[in-house]
Amino acid sequence: MPPTLLIIGFLCMILVIANRTDGAPAMRRGLYTFLTLTNLGFLFAFGVVPLLDIGKVHYPRPVAILALSASALVCCLCFGLLLERVRISLRRLFPPTYNPASIPQMIAMIFCVYLVAQTALEFILAGGLTGLAENFSGVNVESIGTQLAIWIVIAFFGVGFPVRRSFPAALARLGLRAPTIEELVIAWVVAIGLVIMAFMVGALWTTLTPRDILDQQTQVSRLISLSVDNLTFAFIIALAAAVGEEIAFRGALQPIFGLWPTAIFFALTHIQYALTPATLLIIVVGLGLGWVRKRYNTTASILTHFMYNFALLSLSIYARYLQDVLTR
Repeated sequence: MPPTLLIIGFLCMILVIANRTDGAPAMRRGLYTFLTLTNLGFLFAFGVVPLLDIGKVHYPRPVAILALSASALVCCLCFGLLLERVRISLRRLFPPTYNPASIPQMIAMIFCVYLVAQTALEFILAGGLTGLAENFSGVNVESIGTQLAIWIVIAFFGVGFPVRRSFPAALARLGLRAPTIEELVIAWVVAIGLVIMAFMVGALWTTLTPRDILDQQTQVSRLISLSVDNLTFAFIIALAAAVGEEIAFRGALQPIFGLWPTAIFFALTHIQYALTPATLLIIVVGLGLGWVRKRYNTTASILTHFMYNFALLSLSIYARYLQDVLTR
């Protein structure tokens, strides 16, 4: 069985157990044991392995030490989140729907920390944006499909399917239902607004940033764009990213942790933008999508996200086509 499936299966098992812990102290102890093993596994994979040069990639010593330190910090943070008093101290950061005593919500917080930490550590170990660009292997349907499946499975198991909620109840909790005409119009209007804002930010960013720095900051996102060379592929990528990310972020997380925390977390998981003005743009996009989810539902935010993605990818494809025609 591929390692990815084993990891996803293990995470889903943790989510199932977390949703069955009410009134079952023995099951809670078992859950904490699994979380401890997960923590140690994370430390080993992202901290110990690079430091000991285990595997095919040999990391520079300072980079490996930094990764070990960051991994240890992440493990300490996740161990801290196991304590209810620590989660209570975080209450002011989240809306009233946040429940420090909830074990499923605790697992959601820990998984969020792991995801952001994994994104940051992969960035560090790759050698920053330049390293990510050098190791970029392109976007393909298989990887997109795998990511989509992961988002959906984790989201459904996270909200209690099939332990606390039936499939229809899980759909309702995630905000998924058939869209109305009004929601289709709203999705189109918001998507167009976000696209216009993206072009304005891009124009300002290009004007104020020296060319060499701009090339460095945008090299990964440019490679991603270049790997999408036709509208069919653009449609698949735009749809898969919208469905998976919206179900996970706006569907599962936002009702618990609120609009702003979810939007910030959403931006932090987009490694290709690093800490550039595009990061602020992604936060604003996350806020826009979050507003659509809060005002309407997750289906509407999926449509908005899809239209936004597809518009940008399509414009990029046509811009390259036009450039090729003009330079012939």
